[in-house]
Amino acid sequence: MREGTERLTDLLRHDAPEVVQIWQDGTIFAAGLAALLAGVPRILLNVRTMPPTARIDRMRPEQATLYRGLVQAPGVTLTANSRIAARGYEQWLGLPRGAVAVILNGVEPLPTGSGPLDADRWRGFDERTGGGFVFGGVMRFDDNKRPIEWLAIAAALSARLPDARFVLVGDGPLRAAAEAFAHRKRIAERTLFVGRSAAVGFWLDRFDALGLTSRHEGTPNVLIEAQLAGVPVVTTPAGGAVDAVAPIDANLILADAERPERDAAVGHLIGLSARNGERIDADAGTIRSWAGRFSTGEMIERTLELFGAPR
Repeated sequence: MREGTERLTDLLRHDAPEVVQIWQDGTIFAAGLAALLAGVPRILLNVRTMPPTARIDRMRPEQATLYRGLVQAPGVTLTANSRIAARGYEQWLGLPRGAVAVILNGVEPLPTGSGPLDADRWRGFDERTGGGFVFGGVMRFDDNKRPIEWLAIAAALSARLPDARFVLVGDGPLRAAAEAFAHRKRIAERTLFVGRSAAVGFWLDRFDALGLTSRHEGTPNVLIEAQLAGVPVVTTPAGGAVDAVAPIDANLILADAERPERDAAVGHLIGLSARNGERIDADAGTIRSWAGRFSTGEMIERTLELFGAPR
């Protein structure tokens, strides 16, 4: 932190910016202190997830002291990209409600086109599995996103809805373990592991529902992207996920991020599978409309507003 502060202070003194916007805890400390030492008149500290109290592995003893010192300095504003994260930082730091400003993520609808590989993979899977409800996921295969927990929900759904199909887009260190789990649960033939793909919008367009099983999140853009595509979502209440889900019956926020209620998820997905076309269209329209609040234009407008806000 000291090295970063020393190097950045000289740079900021030389460039003399009127505003500095800084993202994420580690950078905030070094760059925030540098901006203060360099006399930058307007400093925005932007956090993207829940406070370290929710991620004990990331907590350091100096963090609370540094944050409190920074936010008390003239011209400094702490911002978060979800209301729940803002409230979490206020509680952790003993700040008054509303002290942490909120700038929602700007998310645009994803294009639904695909390259030949994606289209061919879907066509082969679709022909082999013969139709049926599609439960999808887009995630990094790691301990936080928990693809195996996602597949456990899929296996439980398959036991009650045999024609259900499962599509996972993404890759990571748990990919091999996830594929092995699918074989053990006898859902491998009805599960497509897409891997990394630049055509996420193409895959979202084929989902009947999207699931997210994270332990921790900031604001998960995948939930917003799915809803912009008209796809209902089932998610754990991980961080800002709660703020990223339209409050309608087609969506479901599970009660516990650490121990997702598989039965609740499965029951909800079965209900979605039974909807008629008219209900699907109505829900999709409502979901799309609600997710439109996460627009790039509003994000920029709110950011510029805070750049010029007096302290």
